[in-house]
Amino acid sequence: DSDNPFAINSNRVHQVYEDSFNNLWFAASAGGLNKINLLAKPFGVINRMNNHELPDDYINTIRNDREVLWIGTRNGFSRYDKATGTFRNFLNNRVPGSTTHISVSSIYDAGDGHLWVASRENSIYLLDKQTLSLRRPADGPGRRPWAGREARIWIATFYAGIYIFDKKGHFIRTLDTGNSALPSDKITSLLYDKDEDVMWVSMRDAGVCKLQPDKGQFRVLSHFFFDPQSAESMKVNYAWPLYKDRKGNLWVGTLGGGLHLIHKVNGREVITRYDAWLPESNVETIQEADNGDLWIGGRGLYRFDPGKKTYLHFDVADGLQSNSFKIGAAAKDADGTLYFGGITGISSFNPPQISLNPSPPKMQITRVRIVNYELSEKNPRAILSGPFSSSDKITLKDSENDFTIEFVGLNFHNPRKQRYAYKLE
Repeated sequence: DSDNPFAINSNRVHQVYEDSFNNLWFAASAGGLNKINLLAKPFGVINRMNNHELPDDYINTIRNDREVLWIGTRNGFSRYDKATGTFRNFLNNRVPGSTTHISVSSIYDAGDGHLWVASRENSIYLLDKQTLSLRRPADGPGRRPWAGREARIWIATFYAGIYIFDKKGHFIRTLDTGNSALPSDKITSLLYDKDEDVMWVSMRDAGVCKLQPDKGQFRVLSHFFFDPQSAESMKVNYAWPLYKDRKGNLWVGTLGGGLHLIHKVNGREVITRYDAWLPESNVETIQEADNGDLWIGGRGLYRFDPGKKTYLHFDVADGLQSNSFKIGAAAKDADGTLYFGGITGISSFNPPQISLNPSPPKMQITRVRIVNYELSEKNPRAILSGPFSSSDKITLKDSENDFTIEFVGLNFHNPRKQRYAYKLE
């Protein structure tokens, strides 16, 4: 397939060879050498290369709905049927090369047969899931809708606080710094905790706070933010994704400060910075796997074990859509499948199927350069050429105390991700 850069580049194959690392090599006429990794990590990709019906590869949001994925892009949104692999698109511009698009930033299922669809510049739409008809409620500059208490819809905005609607689309009120205790009007995300009947609010310039209704108003029960005098505060104030895990802990992603955890110690809520254990400063999405591991999107994907505080990093070389994943574009299926959206589509996978490379590289010393000698035919010991096997010995004189060693690790799975360690005894 000439249009697929991942297909074999010739139909005329003259030789096939499987190496000790479970790679299959094809010698193709006029095509050169091709390789298939038989132990490739099972990351699936949904994008326009695989299906041209997707309106855009830049994914803003994903909402799982049983057999359907609702996908918000920079060019409208799609209803993706997982079983058939087909799309039904809405609000997308079909004119090639056009720069006029409706960028859908969030999709929320209200549980009454309607989806709330938020766009960056064109406000809110309501979609009837039965008839697939769209309508617009009373206008408001919303960005990301979430359900709150009393069956109302809370909408976060970047500059105007929180807008509250009823489920029929009627505007009720605004919460902002002028009429409430909100620390900021620059809201990035909302998370309703039905167990405590509180709303967690993340902000672009004021960290995270917890709101509770009180006689028609809302009071701030707790507020976590950056304090330059305290290492027990947030590392930065730019908070975005919020995720409550199965243990009731609240994970907070920040832009510039990495991962944080809000949890209780001796009955008191505290926040802990996790940048010492996870080296990702921009945490854009968080999902919990069935085994309790956190999968975190940023520059690639991280599998993070909160108990052991260890991680594994995956990137485009492992089969991901790209190394860039976007805020809020993540979802989990009932069977445990995770979906993460980025700038070139969606990566999908089931965490138990992601296995590590079972074959360590075969280490080989290839050359020893003794720097004490000039490079010339008169100094045959200036370069000791290999390869040297593990049983070979290299003996240096006490005067040959300035030398370099060249080596290689042979493994053709993903050689760019190999890391080396050495020691002198």
